[in-house]
Amino acid sequence: MKPEELFDTMTAIDDDILERSERNKVAAAPDRVLAAGKTSEGETAATKKLTDKTEDRKNRIRMIRIWSILAVAAAILIAVAIIAPKIVERNLEKANGTPTPAVTVAAVEPGNFYGQEGTEQDKLMAKYLLAKATYPEKADFPNFEEYVAADGSVNFEGYNRAYNAWRDKAFANQAGITNADREQSRAGVATLVTSGLAQLLAGNEGTNRVCSPANLYMALAMLAETTDGNSRAQILKLLGVSDIETLRGLSDVTWNILYRNSGVMTRVLASSLWLRDDDRISYVHSTINRLADTYHASTFCGAMGSSEYDQALQAWLNEQTGGLLKDSAANQNFDPETAMALATTLYFSAKWDAEFSEGRTDKQVFHAKSGDVETDFMHRTDDNDAYVTGDKFSAAYMYFEGGQFGDMVFFLPDEGVSADELLSDPQVLSIINGTLGTARCTVLKVNYSIPKFDVTSDLDLSDNLKKLGITDVFNEEISDFSPIAINSRGMYLSKVDHSVRVQIDEEGVKAAAYTVMPSAGALPPSGEEVDFVLDRPFVFAIRSETGIPLFVGVVEIP
Repeated sequence: MKPEELFDTMTAIDDDILERSERNKVAAAPDRVLAAGKTSEGETAATKKLTDKTEDRKNRIRMIRIWSILAVAAAILIAVAIIAPKIVERNLEKANGTPTPAVTVAAVEPGNFYGQEGTEQDKLMAKYLLAKATYPEKADFPNFEEYVAADGSVNFEGYNRAYNAWRDKAFANQAGITNADREQSRAGVATLVTSGLAQLLAGNEGTNRVCSPANLYMALAMLAETTDGNSRAQILKLLGVSDIETLRGLSDVTWNILYRNSGVMTRVLASSLWLRDDDRISYVHSTINRLADTYHASTFCGAMGSSEYDQALQAWLNEQTGGLLKDSAANQNFDPETAMALATTLYFSAKWDAEFSEGRTDKQVFHAKSGDVETDFMHRTDDNDAYVTGDKFSAAYMYFEGGQFGDMVFFLPDEGVSADELLSDPQVLSIINGTLGTARCTVLKVNYSIPKFDVTSDLDLSDNLKKLGITDVFNEEISDFSPIAINSRGMYLSKVDHSVRVQIDEEGVKAAAYTVMPSAGALPPSGEEVDFVLDRPFVFAIRSETGIPLFVGVVEIP
């Protein structure tokens, strides 16, 4: 008997985790309530069929194979700058006292997410580091092959012990988080997507655009911590919360839910605070400590506008995003008049749960708005997959390794419908946000034809956020940054740079290729098989297992 076949017989694997994963998947079908995980009395045949394949998917989960790698990273930099040093001088005259130097910041316990100690980047960051954020310890997934003897026998007992130890370590930071907490966390980011996705990705039609709702949510939450008055109120309104205490709780839960460094998936939100080494500015230590405790923010202090401090910022961004945004990070420099800056990142890396065969990849025509282009298309066939049709689109899901760490949804607009139209479509927004809404789901044999792509977008979200109601922080006359600096008059938000890159590819996979257009219109396919061919501009969303939208983008030219 082959090791893979023996592996399928294991019963000690945590079935509870697997079944929760399956419930997340079937929640995409009609008459399912994602938040509660309950099935309504009117459960459809499509949903039942999707549920019936739980055991098949469990077996696939338990097999050891080589998958293609999906690597994603996003970074957002928010810089809060003063108009001129003279403003600070005037504030100090009113303060009637000498402020505490910026460098006297309470330290936090060092963490180890940065690169290997002793590297040039690590030394550069260490020079300006005041406090380093802490992260849960990495949990390495056990290698099943190490428990297979030369004669083919398997040490199940030993593997089970190793797996249970991995599980306990990988999920230790989620102890105490309830299903209600998870739903509130999902709903929090969903509020931002529903109210702002179309605006955040507005403009530059015909070009690739990507944003990270989860990353932006955490960045705005940190901005709310450093502001007060109407400046804070506008941010809270956009995020759909009534007070800062509620936002703190949601942010803490969201960070812990999303954190994964388990040997199966890497998904890390990182934050940092960059201070100006200037005796004229007195920073509020309690706020700095709050950013460290709730948002896992590291703190740095240096000379704004100096080449070396700029390099330290770039090194931090590259460390936290795996170097995927190296070109964009190279353009991040502090203005000499910057008082402080907030930077947050989201790094994501995962494997597909089923294979694409590199040998089946071929050249096909992609119908871009600027004209037809020939590009590489990957092909795969799944016998029983959820296939969704809306009034203006069709959609299909692809899951990540293990089936318990989220999915990637592809939205193909119907003929005559632009990809941008889908960004404000209620049915599309519902799916992105982890619910099906009024779209229809059926289970079919799906023949995928998906173009390989590597898309990057660098967005200045300042005007977009102003149109969404966040205005005061950009106005030096009325902005309120008193929670972070005692002498804060004249401080204002100078820019919001959001840089994102998403790349997908395949490695050693099997599947057939079909290039027929799926049925357009409101009705699902009438047969048992459909060809899902992304050969024109489309929308994609990468979601966590709880339905939190991590990345959303428009691919105009792969």
